[in-house]
Amino acid sequence: MATNQPERFDFLAQLYQEQAQEALERMGQLQQQRQQLERQIKQLQQYWLDYQNKLTAIARNGARAGQLIEFRSFMDKMEIAIRGQEQQLSKINDQWQQASATWQHLHYKSKALDEMANKAHSQQRAVLEKRQQKEQDDRTCSQFRARIGLKNAE
Repeated sequence: MATNQPERFDFLAQLYQEQAQEALERMGQLQQQRQQLERQIKQLQQYWLDYQNKLTAIARNGARAGQLIEFRSFMDKMEIAIRGQEQQLSKINDQWQQASATWQHLHYKSKALDEMANKAHSQQRAVLEKRQQKEQDDRTCSQFRARIGLKNAE
């Protein structure tokens, strides 16, 4: 196993973590935009309802035809604005779904690479410890042989 393999895994895991963080931040921005659009849509719908109630009241009280047409024209424009905001909200929802899928992919990828890096580090430590133990055993054997050689020479 290459000695720099754990470092490669660490690097890739960090890269994916950073990309996942960016995707998470994008999701947050989209969520804020979505909430703002939802509030605007509710306000427009309430405004439209208020105008509908005014139109009904004016029609009951015998309003002029021009006034009714003006009210209805304004309400039609409001409906177009509401539909436009709803379409924008739909686009934001789609973008949020894409960002969420991207985040999940990157998050799971970074976690998998973290696990691979940890495993590679463990294997690297085990090889190092085995090598160090062998070197220690060799030194001990050499020292023992040297002592036995000295005793036999006496």
